[in-house]
Amino acid sequence: METLSALAFRGYAEYRLGNVSTAPQTLQTALENAVEIEGFISKAFAATFCLPWIADLGETGQVIELYAALHQLPLIRNSVFCKDLIGRQIESLAGEMPQNTVKAARERGQGQDLNTVTAKIFAIFKAHPIG
Repeated sequence: METLSALAFRGYAEYRLGNVSTAPQTLQTALENAVEIEGFISKAFAATFCLPWIADLGETGQVIELYAALHQLPLIRNSVFCKDLIGRQIESLAGEMPQNTVKAARERGQGQDLNTVTAKIFAIFKAHPIG
């Protein structure tokens, strides 16, 4: 589990350092491996670390929805680490959008479980091929 969480964080760090050619593949691999082994914690962290990349694709409403779904998990909601690295960026993006749009995205996210979130992230990876 620690290895997969580390791989997800590596993908996040690569992305933040500007390695946009390798970071998405690392993030996708971390999420795929977490799903394959059915690792709840690894899946939650990998999904969360994918969000900045998704936001930069212009999928802002989708990111707010996904973060709302992930934020239901105590592991993510209570993590200062996730809030500092991911949550603040998403809240900043939400502040730039119409509040009715943000509210609707958050409401959509609140009814989703982790498997639904990962499926949506895989759909985004498919819609935005890497490489």
